[in-house]
Amino acid sequence: MTQAKVEAVVTHLTQAALQAPGSLTMLVHLRDALVILHAWTTAYRGTESGMLCLLDLHTSERVPIFPNGYDPAIPLPSTFTGLPTHGTKTNKRSRCHQVPVKYQLKDQPEFCFLSHLWVFMDICSRAGMPIQHYILRPLTPDHKGFKEAPYSGDSTAKMLQKYLKQVSTFSGETSHSLRRGSLQAVAHLSGVAAAAQHGRIKTPAVLDVYLHPEQHYKRLRST
Repeated sequence: MTQAKVEAVVTHLTQAALQAPGSLTMLVHLRDALVILHAWTTAYRGTESGMLCLLDLHTSERVPIFPNGYDPAIPLPSTFTGLPTHGTKTNKRSRCHQVPVKYQLKDQPEFCFLSHLWVFMDICSRAGMPIQHYILRPLTPDHKGFKEAPYSGDSTAKMLQKYLKQVSTFSGETSHSLRRGSLQAVAHLSGVAAAAQHGRIKTPAVLDVYLHPEQHYKRLRST
């Protein structure tokens, strides 16, 4: 996965959201863009990324931004800290033991996770589907609203593949391609040590697998 592919899919989804016939369809497109941007920004695995919730969002002093639920009066910050409520594969312990993830505003708001997040939460609130706990929610079985549940890694993979095909850039990616591509992009720009920190990876051999240009090919899907 590359930055160019991420931007192509997010642009496609943003345009689809603007042309959506109803608020729920618009929110689904915006959620899907947010799922991709969150995984790319954090290098979280698909399942971990989909578990993002309101109580994960903290100030740099580790004070919850939304201690009493979503509040549209809270302005978009220039930066905040993410502390996973549900832990990660690498660290399953409680939030106080998690390695914090720093989110920052980017120069290109159209590809900025933080900008997309605030817009998404505001529209959810205005549409009568406010964020209560999980942010990246799947649809209910009847497709009439969002279910109070995390967005799964399998759903991320299927969604990503669908949109990559729609923009004619699919080459076998899975949800894990977002983590791998994010780590490779950071390594290219800032070095291997920065990539290890970005991915919260302590074992050099594990990082080597992620950064290897060809070793992951066997995991790619042909259809």
